[in-house]
Amino acid sequence: MPGSGKSFIAKEMIASLILGTGDDILICDPEGEFGPLCRTLGREDATVIHMAAGGKDRLNAMYMVEGYGGKSPIVSKSQFIMSLVEQLDKKGVGPQHKSIIDRCVAAVYAESEKNGITCTLRDLRQKLLEQPEAIAQDIALTLGCTPMAHWTFLARRAT
Repeated sequence: MPGSGKSFIAKEMIASLILGTGDDILICDPEGEFGPLCRTLGREDATVIHMAAGGKDRLNAMYMVEGYGGKSPIVSKSQFIMSLVEQLDKKGVGPQHKSIIDRCVAAVYAESEKNGITCTLRDLRQKLLEQPEAIAQDIALTLGCTPMAHWTFLARRAT
């Protein structure tokens, strides 16, 4: 809702963190409004990422750091993908969706490890398209219409 003060409150929180802590700060800034604040407050080392379709900064939604997910990193990543699909498709994720996502996420990471490359949402989408179930095609379309078109900053290898 425009004019409700979201940006003001965010800027206030950022200023408080910059001035009151020595914390590392990572800011996703699709509108480019927080970088100048960080520089004005003398925090050149605050990392501002300009996340936007067609932008140069990208995050790989499939990337897993050492220790991600504890003893079950693939399960944790599958749960993340399920929550992403639920956000994109308000019909939700049923048992068949979960089974297909689990199978495809595990397969994509196995192939990634075998080939020595980092997988991406594009790889997962391709794996889903290769599945025989119609539901897998639906999941691929859900992931395909958004990350591929508007959320390219989540669908490719990180910068």
